[in-house]
Amino acid sequence: MNDLASKILESLKLLEAQNLKHDAERKQLMNEFNGLLNLLLTSFDAANPVQEISVTVANVGEENLAVEEPDDDLTSYKEAELIALAGAASGVGTTLHAISIANFFARSQSKVALADFTGSKDYLAIAKALGKKVKKGYFVSKNVDYYPDCSLIMLEQISHSSYDFIVIDLGIFSNQTLFLRSDKKIICAGGKEWELDSLQNIFESISKKELHDINFIFNLAPASQKEKIAEAMAPLENICFTRNNEDPFAEIDPHLSALFEGYIEVPDEIPEHHETGNFFEKLAIRRKKENGKKGKKKKAS
Repeated sequence: MNDLASKILESLKLLEAQNLKHDAERKQLMNEFNGLLNLLLTSFDAANPVQEISVTVANVGEENLAVEEPDDDLTSYKEAELIALAGAASGVGTTLHAISIANFFARSQSKVALADFTGSKDYLAIAKALGKKVKKGYFVSKNVDYYPDCSLIMLEQISHSSYDFIVIDLGIFSNQTLFLRSDKKIICAGGKEWELDSLQNIFESISKKELHDINFIFNLAPASQKEKIAEAMAPLENICFTRNNEDPFAEIDPHLSALFEGYIEVPDEIPEHHETGNFFEKLAIRRKKENGKKGKKKKAS
């Protein structure tokens, strides 16, 4: 085990000795190797977990390598419950449901993170709309930590921190490995007749046994379509139908919350937050202010 660690560190020293053109490029490589090192140490010695070793460049402009050991013993933290959501297609409510689920857990006073693997800029737009700034890779809203443009290395690190739940928004279904390794797996699909064909790719890429462990959510399905969908999905039984959610930060569809019975104990009184108004109200106010500023500039010119 020590030989393996020594070899990795030696390789890292050789890499550090290379004169990279940009400091940002060097810093990124250091972060990637740090994560890979800890993944390898953990996987090769699962029976005897070791402390995380943090490899950092003390001075970016100098050839200087420092190895630091954190004060906290990572083995004292339990691994977070991973809840992955993927959409059968775009525009079927995957991000909306991910936000709704994360806030549902946060209202139970659980420590929650939402990891964005959509490949889009949606969560950065949400941060801007809420007036939040992304610091150290995440922003906070109503006791949920949001990680826009999350990486596998970052996910591995935060899943071994103090979070109780990590909701993973995968966007359109593509990362099958990450999806299937999660503790709770949810596929979001549209409920209209012409939207159901998008599920075919998922049925062809996942085994029948694994399909039985997946929960399927059909968003905004017409009443006349629900029975047809249930029949078509047989013998799969983990399906539910959700309605339009006006504010995913404040409420959750009761059919969706039913998927997590036994996970948490929801308090009778929801903790008060300093933030007021729902997401769409805040967005409207923010746009009104921005338009007002633009109007003043035009008058001044």
